[in-house]
Amino acid sequence: AYSLGIQVDEAYSIEEAKRIIENNPNYQAFIVDGHLPDGSGFQFVAWIREKKKLNTPVGFISRIYQDSKSFRTLKEGLKVDYVLEKPIRPAE
Repeated sequence: AYSLGIQVDEAYSIEEAKRIIENNPNYQAFIVDGHLPDGSGFQFVAWIREKKKLNTPVGFISRIYQDSKSFRTLKEGLKVDYVLEKPIRPAE
């Protein structure tokens, strides 16, 4: 097992994540999967940035959003800090 000594809260849908963040907006970072059961990670990151006005660092995990247009949207439009390709290695 790989441990960073950090507390992690997990959400398995956009709606669950929104509820968690509404109850505790003081997260230090978000890791968002590009494909969620109730929408895309793009939508969720847009909610974090535009609706909640949070500048919290975001890591975006995907295996399909590696094209230059999507990458540019993530980095420039949604201010995603890291775009990681699946599968993720523990060191990442």
